[in-house]
Amino acid sequence: MSPRPGLAKVRTPRLVSRTTRTFVRTLDGAVRDWIARADVMSEGAVRGAGGSAATYFGSSSILLSWELAPAAELRDPALLPLLENDPHVRVRVLRIARREAEARGGDLSVVFADITASVTSKGVLLSVDVEAKVRVALQISRR
Repeated sequence: MSPRPGLAKVRTPRLVSRTTRTFVRTLDGAVRDWIARADVMSEGAVRGAGGSAATYFGSSSILLSWELAPAAELRDPALLPLLENDPHVRVRVLRIARREAEARGGDLSVVFADITASVTSKGVLLSVDVEAKVRVALQISRR
């Protein structure tokens, strides 16, 4: 008997596949205030020559501190999946990351971002990786 798997029939791939995602909504005012008081740390730079080849790459870490949570129920680490899937939270975090990216890279066109969330002992850490084409590069004087 051969150690390799045997032959199998190949199936025709599906033309359409579906993915379902659950979105939730939190109380916007409370979460908005929590995000407004977040601790933000960013890094990034423009790579490539000027013009259409210039691209900004960077990341922002946004810490929503347990101590600054406006309500006790938001201090529950089990709420992480809910915060991750709340479109309002995602949009606010993306706006912060874009603002931080433009402060380092200049005027950006369309921004591509990937958001991940994790629970730490200090709070909810939202990490945003950003990639964007640069329309007008920021000129930094190093005198």
